Amino acid sequence: MAPTARIRREYRKELSAILFLALGVFFGLCLVSYDPADPALNVASNVQGVNNLGGLVGAYTADLLFTIFGVSAYLLVAILFLVSTLQFIGRQIHLSWRQAIGYAVVIAAAAGLLHVRFRSVHLAGQPIEAGGLLGGIVGGVLAHYLNTAGAYVIASALFCAAFMYASGLSVRTLLRAIRLTIVFLARHGSQWGVIYFHRLRRAIPKGWRGMRA
Repeated sequence: MAPTARIRREYRKELSAILFLALGVFFGLCLVSYDPADPALNVASNVQGVNNLGGLVGAYTADLLFTIFGVSAYLLVAILFLVSTLQFIGRQIHLSWRQAIGYAVVIAAAAGLLHVRFRSVHLAGQPIEAGGLLGGIVGGVLAHYLNTAGAYVIASALFCAAFMYASGLSVRTLLRAIRLTIVFLARHGSQWGVIYFHRLRRAIPKGWRGMRA
């Protein structure tokens, strides 16, 4: 491959990684700052009082994501981060229609599991469907024909198989990544916590440390 073509290829890869990362960060901010009082698709509210970190667009985005996917909307954010990371480290990600379908099955299976397990959860004081509309359809069909235990088994198998197919990561790789992450957090997590505590303590004025609310 000619140097110019290789440079262009790397440029496109990094550009797509940045775009996926930015989209993941934006969706994440929208979801974590979700406020039921913000404007929504089926709720009239004062536009001037939007609390979502993504503004008016973020408020509608969070409402739409939670309505469709429920809590599994956070999995969509995780997938965007995963795709971005794989691009940055050089893994070949083309996101063909087959891979897109694979990730869609991952989210659908997760939404179905959440629906079967929790049905509804409270988010920011507002009850929402745990698996959203998607989870209600998938989980409802699986539970109706397979009962709860069968729904767990089939949805879990679909989740794992679709994730491996879409990401190209094997079970061994996933388990190794999880193990390394746990070991890393066990070794350095407490140390970081102590450092953060001391830095936070130094940042608080001495006269405020003895004050009580």
